[in-house]
Amino acid sequence: MAASQKQFELLFQLKATYGSNFVQTFSGAAKTMKDMQGSISKINSLQKDISGYKKQQEALDRNRAKMQQLQEEHDRLQQEMSETAEPSEKMRKVLERNERQIEQTRQAIDSEEQSLAELQERLRAAGVNTDNLDASTERLGRQYERLQQSQERIGDLSNRIEQN
Repeated sequence: MAASQKQFELLFQLKATYGSNFVQTFSGAAKTMKDMQGSISKINSLQKDISGYKKQQEALDRNRAKMQQLQEEHDRLQQEMSETAEPSEKMRKVLERNERQIEQTRQAIDSEEQSLAELQERLRAAGVNTDNLDASTERLGRQYERLQQSQERIGDLSNRIEQN
C-alpha cells in the first residue's frame, strides 16, 4: 500500500511539474525499453540457434565422412571374404561389427538431419538465411549493437530527466 501511495505521489508531482505529456512520454520510453529488451532477447535466441545449426551441420558432416569410411571398410571386408574360400570367424565378427557401426552411424545421420531440418525451419521462419549463416550472424550482431546503443541512449536520457 505504501509503495502504491509513493508511486501515486511521484506521478502527481511529475504531472504538476512537467505536465501530463511528461507522464505519457515517460510511459512511452518505458515501453520502448521493454520492447528493445524483447528484441535483444530474440536476437540472442537467434544467435544461439545459428550456433546450434552450425554445430549440428558439423556433426552431420563428420558422421557422413565416418559413414563413407565405414562403407569403404565394409566393401573391403566383403571383397576379402569373397576371395577367401573359408572366411574365418574373426573375419565374420569384424564384418558384423562393421555392419553394426554402419547402422548406428546411419541412425545418427537420420537424427541429425531431422534436427537440422527443424532448426533450419525455425531460422528461416525468423528470416535467417541458412544458406549464408555468416552474413546472417553478422547482420544480427549489428542489430544487437544498435539495440544496445539505443537502450543506453534511452537510459542516459532517463537519468538526465530524473536529475532535473
